[in-house]
Amino acid sequence: MARPIRPGGAAPLAAAALLGGAILLAPPGPRAGAAPAEGREGVPRTHRLLTTSPPNRTKWLLAVPPKKGDSPPAAGLIALNSDGEFYHLRLQGGSSSPRIVWEQYPVASSLMVHVPPVRVSRGRFAGAGRDGVLYIVDVLKRDWEFVRPSVPLSALSRPASLAGDAVAAVARDGSILLFRRRRGHWVQTQRIPPGEDGDGGAMPDALPVVADLAGDGGKHLIVPASPSGRYAHGVLGDALEPTELRAYAYAGGRLRFKAAYRAGGEGVFEALGP
Repeated sequence: MARPIRPGGAAPLAAAALLGGAILLAPPGPRAGAAPAEGREGVPRTHRLLTTSPPNRTKWLLAVPPKKGDSPPAAGLIALNSDGEFYHLRLQGGSSSPRIVWEQYPVASSLMVHVPPVRVSRGRFAGAGRDGVLYIVDVLKRDWEFVRPSVPLSALSRPASLAGDAVAAVARDGSILLFRRRRGHWVQTQRIPPGEDGDGGAMPDALPVVADLAGDGGKHLIVPASPSGRYAHGVLGDALEPTELRAYAYAGGRLRFKAAYRAGGEGVFEALGP
């Protein structure tokens, strides 16, 4: 489903797709009020097709939902390269000769990019930094801040967004850390160390997810945990695999252990995330 975006205050872009490393964008043409009619290339005749390639060394493409009245205007599609630099799309040239350019955000994030950062709110992303800190980058406000946790974060794990003001992340030692936004600043508010609930700690490359397990609108953090080398297949890069999935309920600004699902016998979960 195409969703309009408005980069740089120019004509809105109506569609974006990845095809062989190129991004295809279709700004509305002069017949925007006419009924859509498919052209020979599958593009509605009400639109004009433009192409562009992502910036050099692009690692991830991130979506920012549009909102009317953004200042500066939201780009809709953000590129993050291997150096932790952000770029956004901008349409230039007007309706007669439009062209697409990538402009770099003046944001020095120092993000590790082994895994993509998680979107916390509409334009805010969070991820582990090069020094094991938590970085929160706001691409709309073109600002960032970091939190130095009690134990360094794992650069191989992706944080999970519990709410617009709460993020959970995995530390290098297998701890689960909770960060919250209080009075306009992010702080660490909780640490669940390995072994506290009888487990062997979270996987250092875990990709935790947030789900409503009870169907009541509540949130649960689900984390692969208790690594073991008893299954030496190594399909994911090493011979360590989780032997259980642990669920933590998030309520009242805290994480509480809820349940664990363990692999039977000598089994493991050959995965990074549930």
